[in-house]
Amino acid sequence: MARSTSQSALRYPLIIILGTDENVRLLRELSRHGGLLSSPLLADRSGLARASVWSALGTLEGIGIVSSEGTGRVCL
Repeated sequence: MARSTSQSALRYPLIIILGTDENVRLLRELSRHGGLLSSPLLADRSGLARASVWSALGTLEGIGIVSSEGTGRVCL
Protein backbone atom coordinates (compact mmCIF):
# COMPACT_ATOMS: atom_id res chain seq x y z
CA MET A 1 0.00 0.00 0.00
CA ALA A 2 1.35 3.44 -0.92
CA ARG A 3 2.16 5.76 1.93
CA SER A 4 -0.24 8.68 2.43
CA THR A 5 2.37 11.23 3.47
CA SER A 6 5.11 12.59 1.26
CA GLN A 7 8.35 10.64 1.43
CA SER A 8 11.85 11.93 1.98
CA ALA A 9 14.31 10.82 -0.71
CA LEU A 10 16.92 10.42 2.01
CA ARG A 11 14.75 8.28 4.25
CA TYR A 12 13.02 6.20 1.57
CA PRO A 13 15.35 6.19 -1.47
CA LEU A 14 14.04 2.92 -2.92
CA ILE A 15 10.48 4.25 -3.12
CA ILE A 16 11.77 7.30 -4.98
CA ILE A 17 13.75 5.08 -7.38
CA LEU A 18 11.17 2.31 -7.89
CA GLY A 19 8.03 4.43 -7.74
CA THR A 20 5.86 2.67 -5.16
CA ASP A 21 6.04 0.90 -1.83
CA GLU A 22 4.60 -2.23 -3.50
CA ASN A 23 7.57 -2.46 -5.87
CA VAL A 24 9.98 -2.20 -2.95
CA ARG A 25 8.10 -4.80 -0.89
CA LEU A 26 8.13 -7.31 -3.76
CA LEU A 27 11.84 -6.84 -4.40
CA ARG A 28 12.55 -7.35 -0.71
CA GLU A 29 10.58 -10.63 -0.70
CA LEU A 30 12.33 -11.83 -3.86
CA SER A 31 15.75 -10.99 -2.43
CA ARG A 32 14.94 -12.74 0.88
CA HIS A 33 13.85 -15.87 -0.94
CA GLY A 34 16.65 -15.82 -3.51
CA GLY A 35 14.80 -17.79 -6.19
CA LEU A 36 11.60 -18.13 -8.17
CA LEU A 37 8.29 -17.26 -6.53
CA SER A 38 4.78 -17.35 -7.97
CA SER A 39 2.68 -14.21 -7.83
CA PRO A 40 0.14 -15.79 -5.39
CA LEU A 41 2.99 -16.77 -3.07
CA LEU A 42 4.47 -13.27 -3.38
CA ALA A 43 1.08 -11.84 -2.43
CA ASP A 44 0.91 -14.06 0.65
CA ARG A 45 4.48 -13.33 1.73
CA SER A 46 4.31 -9.57 1.13
CA GLY A 47 0.80 -9.00 2.46
CA LEU A 48 -0.26 -7.30 -0.78
CA ALA A 49 -3.40 -7.97 -2.81
CA ARG A 50 -2.85 -10.16 -5.88
CA ALA A 51 -3.88 -7.32 -8.20
CA SER A 52 -1.23 -5.09 -6.60
CA VAL A 53 1.36 -7.83 -7.01
CA TRP A 54 0.53 -8.30 -10.70
CA SER A 55 0.68 -4.55 -11.30
CA ALA A 56 4.00 -4.20 -9.48
CA LEU A 57 5.46 -7.23 -11.27
CA GLY A 58 4.49 -5.71 -14.61
CA THR A 59 6.25 -2.49 -13.69
CA LEU A 60 9.37 -4.26 -12.40
CA GLU A 61 9.49 -6.51 -15.45
CA GLY A 62 9.07 -3.49 -17.73
CA ILE A 63 12.13 -1.79 -16.27
CA GLY A 64 14.15 -5.02 -16.39
CA ILE A 65 14.51 -5.77 -12.69
CA VAL A 66 12.58 -9.07 -12.69
CA SER A 67 11.66 -11.55 -15.39
CA SER A 68 8.83 -14.02 -15.73
CA GLU A 69 9.40 -17.76 -16.03
CA GLY A 70 7.15 -20.62 -17.07
CA THR A 71 3.50 -20.43 -17.97
CA GLY A 72 2.38 -18.43 -14.93
CA ARG A 73 3.86 -15.38 -13.30
CA VAL A 74 6.90 -16.72 -11.48
CA CYS A 75 9.58 -14.12 -10.87
CA LEU A 76 13.32 -14.39 -10.57
